[in-house]
Amino acid sequence: LIDANHNRPRLHKIFRLKNPFSGLVDYFAGDTELQAAVRPTDTPELYVLPYASRARIKEVPVLDPRFLPKLMAEMKGLFEVIVVDLPVSDQLIHIASLVRQIN
Repeated sequence: LIDANHNRPRLHKIFRLKNPFSGLVDYFAGDTELQAAVRPTDTPELYVLPYASRARIKEVPVLDPRFLPKLMAEMKGLFEVIVVDLPVSDQLIHIASLVRQIN
């Protein structure tokens, strides 16, 4: 489960992940490896990639199309099913572009 909702990043709270942790923004910035950022939850076989570390929580990641294929390839190497929590957007073209990159 990837928290890519920059408007309301909440998955770390929902799953009660303890700080300090790194996340999607930290991964895109090159500050952490994916396997270090993905966190187990209390639910068996469910893992969360939080949005960001506390230091970066206010940053909005630029979901650069160059980064998404690398992220998804790494995630597909680790997990069978990947769910991405995206922000609500009135820019359907932007969301459609992201979905094509994710799928």
